[in-house]
Amino acid sequence: MDQVQPLLDGFLQTVKPETIADFMCYIIFFLALITTMTLPDDNAQSTNLLYATMLGAIFELTVGQEWANVNQPLEHALPAFIIRVGLFLLPFIAAGSVRVKGKKGRYGLPLAVVIGILGLLYFIASFVVPGAVGLKPIA
Repeated sequence: MDQVQPLLDGFLQTVKPETIADFMCYIIFFLALITTMTLPDDNAQSTNLLYATMLGAIFELTVGQEWANVNQPLEHALPAFIIRVGLFLLPFIAAGSVRVKGKKGRYGLPLAVVIGILGLLYFIASFVVPGAVGLKPIA
């Protein structure tokens, strides 16, 4: 147990929200989770795209913000850029492929569009607003 505690503390420090971009990643993650729960059962493509969005948000929170740093090599910066593009592109594709059947699926389309807009704002903020998305201080 003594070996696990420092690793757990380091992970919890990494995912602790400190900037507005961290909160946006959490909002994207939880809205994608809620949207997958509101979709009917036969929306496999939309569900998988929203799962990929959730994985992208987790990647951004853990290592993506560090990999997108200017001083990083192309092997790190390119996957971080692709994940950021996916954070706004995948929810829009999922919104286009949602099949509404009855009451269960009617909230899936607007929620997926909201996730896409938040992802677009996150993507734009990563380039326009210095310090909004970036390296976290090491404590």
